[in-house]
Amino acid sequence: MIDCTSTFESSSSSPITKARIRLTEPSTSLSNTTLMADTTSAPLSLADGEMAYDNELRYPQAVWRFRCPVCDTINDLKPRLRSQKTQSPISLRQLKRIVYECRLKEKAKKVKGTVDEKERERLYEPVERLVDVLFGSWICLNQSFGNGKETTLQDSGVAMEDVRDAYSILLNLPVNVIRAMMTATDRLLKRPCVPLSRPSDIKFFLMILENPLLTQHNFPAETKYHHSLLKRVFGMLSCLDNTCHQALVNWFAKSNTTQLSTLVNLVQAFVSHRITRARRSKLEMPAAYESDWKIASAARVMALLFRANHKSKNLALCEFYNTMVDYIHLMGDYGSWQSRSG
Repeated sequence: MIDCTSTFESSSSSPITKARIRLTEPSTSLSNTTLMADTTSAPLSLADGEMAYDNELRYPQAVWRFRCPVCDTINDLKPRLRSQKTQSPISLRQLKRIVYECRLKEKAKKVKGTVDEKERERLYEPVERLVDVLFGSWICLNQSFGNGKETTLQDSGVAMEDVRDAYSILLNLPVNVIRAMMTATDRLLKRPCVPLSRPSDIKFFLMILENPLLTQHNFPAETKYHHSLLKRVFGMLSCLDNTCHQALVNWFAKSNTTQLSTLVNLVQAFVSHRITRARRSKLEMPAAYESDWKIASAARVMALLFRANHKSKNLALCEFYNTMVDYIHLMGDYGSWQSRSG
């Protein structure tokens, strides 16, 4: 059982209401999840919602946003796009043009003398500002890099090759551009500002998952930061509705062998990291990992990739086996869990 305090905000002029939420373990029935107000006000009309770790939340109907007390993501129940910076959708061609202009300035500076790293970062500030808006705004990123088609269950409407080319360009720019991209992505994942209820709402996830940096784990701080981003992606993807999940399966199925393998390995690395942490935990197995919503969320995303592969037949089944499972007594833990759950 997890007891914590979450902040709710109403669309009315009333002050912020503090409420205590009792969250059940992920493996228990969702119907046991309750909300208890700390105030002594009259009973409120309640609505149901879902959070990243698959626990249902009951909240007053007047509430228009809440902060998930486990993953700390702000969930907007009504679109709140005015808080995001206004920017038209970006195409690969536009990005190349701005980068080209910055490179011309850099070449001109080099003709006059050497350009140190600080000066180089300053020259690429236009790109830095662009990626800060692009990756930090749902309305901008979700509509960028379009392929000219409408978003359907069969087609995402995203030109994925353009997205990959864009990352290739950005990762060869000064560190301030890369830092701005990652910081903006983190900001977006902490608060998308819209309810993610339709396939057309979730295109930005495809673009974020293509970020090559998410597969890099050169030192502990980098691993921690990248896994922090991934846990939010997997958490939100895992609790989308069936229509969005079906769309994701169809979109993933269009990936070639290399692209699908990269996604599978990304999830595998995340799960391996979480299992390794669980094995080092002071808690005994299976308690160390059975209540880890991050593993459960990643497993659901892996299930989507597995279904996609069933359609495309790109990867061998062994690609979906995580060798870290060999280091835990899975069947014994399952029996223990089954006996406790009756």
